[in-house]
Amino acid sequence: PPGCPPMHLWGQAQNAQMSPNVPGAVPPPKAPPASSPRGAIPGAPLLAGGGSASSTAPAPSSERLQAEVALLRLAQKLRGRSSAPGPGVEVLRLFAVDPDELTVEDILNAVSVLPMGISRGEVQGIFAHIQSSAGRETDTLPWGLLVEATEAAYNAGMPSEAAALEHVDVKRLGAALQRLAPGGASGRTSMQDFRVTLMKAEPYLTPLQLEWLTMLTDKDGEGRLLPRSLLDRLGVTPSTVRDKS
Repeated sequence: PPGCPPMHLWGQAQNAQMSPNVPGAVPPPKAPPASSPRGAIPGAPLLAGGGSASSTAPAPSSERLQAEVALLRLAQKLRGRSSAPGPGVEVLRLFAVDPDELTVEDILNAVSVLPMGISRGEVQGIFAHIQSSAGRETDTLPWGLLVEATEAAYNAGMPSEAAALEHVDVKRLGAALQRLAPGGASGRTSMQDFRVTLMKAEPYLTPLQLEWLTMLTDKDGEGRLLPRSLLDRLGVTPSTVRDKS
C-alpha cells in the first residue's frame, strides 16, 4: 500500500528486532538483577530461610533452630545444675497416659503445671522436631526416644549459629535484665518489655542477635519470659555486672 516500505525491507526490520546480532538491532530488555532481602548481607546466611547463604552451607531453617533451642532449654531445666539438680526427665512420666510413650497433650499438661523452661506454644515444635529427626510420623513419642533427644540436646549445648552473640556486651545486658526481673529467678516479663529493655541497654543489637537472646531465654507455660535464666545461660553473675558498672 502507498506509504508502506517494500515487503523485503519490512522483513529485514522485523529480523533486526528479533536478532540482537544484526547491526542496528534493538537488544531485548535485560532481566533486573536478583535483589537480596531487605537487611541481608550478600553472601551471608540468614537465620530464617529464603535469604542469601554461603556457598558451602545452606541457610538454616528458623523453625529448626527454634525447636533445637527450646529442646536445649527443656533438657537443661530437667537436668539442672550440680548446685540445684533438676527433676529429671522421669517427671514427665507423671503426665503420660501410657508409661512407654508420650503425646503432645501429655507434654502440654506437664508444661502447664511445672516450670519446664518452655511455653505451651513451643511444645508442638519440639515434638515435631524429635519425630522428624528420628524419621517418624506418628502421634506418639516413645519414651526412649525422648530420653535420647534430651540427652543429646544437653550434651550438644548451644548451636553453632549462636556465635552471632559473641560480640554482644552481655554484662551491660545483665544489668538491664536484673532490673527487668526484680523477683529473681521467678521474675517474668512480656515479650515486648523484654525486647525494648534489651534494645535500650544495647542500642547496636542486630535483629538477629535480639532473636537469639529471646530464643535462649526460658519461658513459662503462657509464653512470658524469665530474664534471669538468660543471665545464667550467658554466664553473667551479679558480681560481673557490678564490675562492669
